[in-house]
Amino acid sequence: MHEGLRASRFGRLLFLVSVFFAAACNVSPKTMSVSPWDGASGATNDGGGSSSGAFGGGDSDSCQPGSVATYRPDPYHAASGAAQGACVAGDAGDPIAGFYEECLDPATRSDAACNTFSQTYPACVACILTPETATKYGPILDHGGFVTANVAGCLELAGDEQQGDASELPCAKAVQALAGCELAACEANCPVDDGASLNEYDACSSSAAVSGCESYDAAAACEDAEGEASAFGAACVSDDFQTFYDLVVPVFCGPPAPADGGASTFDAPGEAALSDAAGE
Repeated sequence: MHEGLRASRFGRLLFLVSVFFAAACNVSPKTMSVSPWDGASGATNDGGGSSSGAFGGGDSDSCQPGSVATYRPDPYHAASGAAQGACVAGDAGDPIAGFYEECLDPATRSDAACNTFSQTYPACVACILTPETATKYGPILDHGGFVTANVAGCLELAGDEQQGDASELPCAKAVQALAGCELAACEANCPVDDGASLNEYDACSSSAAVSGCESYDAAAACEDAEGEASAFGAACVSDDFQTFYDLVVPVFCGPPAPADGGASTFDAPGEAALSDAAGE
């Protein structure tokens, strides 16, 4: 990586998405044909695939940040909420784990399995995965060719957990504004259809963060302190997609806390696991 260029804050939480995902879940906001993927490692896939619509070629020469001189953040897309009860484990198993296994895990996913899962658990899938055009955001965002973790929404819920006064909301807005700036700089110039093009998109985002989006990047540095404020905040800024998924998705989409004052929604993934994510 060139001197002065750091990894995008959100590059660690990019994940490829395959063509059945958009078809089965009906959430992709882009006119894009994407190919099967080999997971977050960015390994080259063999699925072919091509982009269409408003997107250009994916070669490294064209994948450069575009101008963000006129970029203005969208109104904040609030988190869709905690403990929505859309993905509740039962005799058939845990649908949150099932979605990852059938639709995301490069070792186990398949088109047929994900299609079947999406038809069986439509409310759960809709809670977990939301398009970038949605008014409110769930834990995982679909950008057409790739998905990202909703770090901003997670921090928003972390603030609700800690104080109940939305004290983390300014930081959540700053984090989302940076993500939007990086998308504005790179999404059209860097179509993602395999591991190599995902790496190119991430490099573009990293470049945009220090040349064009630098003021948003500076403001989003608040996430570091928020990640140290609680175990759940640490899960929000985890540097691993699956860790984020395992610890954060249950908070968004899992069952409500018991009415008798039992474990809170934020304890659903296990306090020990959250502490491990925080490095405690």
